[in-house]
Amino acid sequence: MGMKKKQLTQFKTVFFGMSYHFVNTKSSNFFIDIVKETFGDVHIETKIGNLIRKKIETLIIWQKRFPPELIDFLKCKNIVLCPMYDDCSHSIEDWQKYKKYKIFCFSKSLYNMLSTNGFNCFYSQYYSSPNVLHNSKIIKSKRINCFFWERNLQLTWEHIKPVIEKIDIHHVHFHTGLTANVKKINRPNFEDEKKYSITYTEWFKNKEEMNKILDECLVYVAPRRQEGIGLSFIEALAKGLVVIAYDDSTMNEYIDDTKTGLLFSEDKIILKNYSVEDVLKMRSASIQRAEKGYNDWVESIPRIMDFLKSPLECYTSKKTLIGLIFLIREFCKFHIKTILIKILNFGGVKKN
Repeated sequence: MGMKKKQLTQFKTVFFGMSYHFVNTKSSNFFIDIVKETFGDVHIETKIGNLIRKKIETLIIWQKRFPPELIDFLKCKNIVLCPMYDDCSHSIEDWQKYKKYKIFCFSKSLYNMLSTNGFNCFYSQYYSSPNVLHNSKIIKSKRINCFFWERNLQLTWEHIKPVIEKIDIHHVHFHTGLTANVKKINRPNFEDEKKYSITYTEWFKNKEEMNKILDECLVYVAPRRQEGIGLSFIEALAKGLVVIAYDDSTMNEYIDDTKTGLLFSEDKIILKNYSVEDVLKMRSASIQRAEKGYNDWVESIPRIMDFLKSPLECYTSKKTLIGLIFLIREFCKFHIKTILIKILNFGGVKKN
């Protein structure tokens, strides 16, 4: 008797991403939740090697852009890529080899580039549920407090100071929750600390702690030059804060410059001075836009799900030697890292 062929494990829907996003930032949770509502059970995966020899109906790859030769090793004919503008190529030549897949875009700039070149893509702008903070005391006091989160060296105090100087700001709260590869911040000098009554925090135990400070602010400075989605400033918009941001995607897709917020760059210098009344006017317009944006997002969800479910046209996977090499490389990267961590942990254990 011949040996029975081993039956493949089947997954209806797989959501692939990086563990950091699932465990630490939870930045993909909002999308996973709406996928679950439509697809039911969703298998979350962080290691591409675990999907080999698995039969998958729909595969959603969040942010990570694997070589297509590696993707083609997977037993799936409905593949959706969800790239992030701040972590992908902006050259159409680099994207040509991904034309056979479906692509969901959170950035209008990325969508425009791909759609005009014949890609099968879909765009929707995410907004979180409006939750305007009760900062009536600040509004009545006619004082502008500002929240600035220096996450990395892309945007430091020296970058935003020329913008801050154009606004009648009374107080700046400086949050220093840095990304892992940044060792220290560029603190404002003593004169600036005194002028803007600058206070500091390093991290928040929970969102309530952060909201307590944001509740005292009218202005929020977006912490990066580019975003994939921009959950931090999107949440600030939902809370009714006026956002100041660098003039690039995705921030400039949400902010109507001088009307709902302010955009700046090295080539875009803010010349006008803004009073408390100017900021409050921008706040009202920003709240209205955030409410409309959220309604538009909710209305787009059924169309998003239709796009995710619709089968790829004329997709054929082709297993190649190059794909196998990429697969082995991914496998080795993970397991070598795991072994090194175990060795280091073992070396740090004190023996009795």
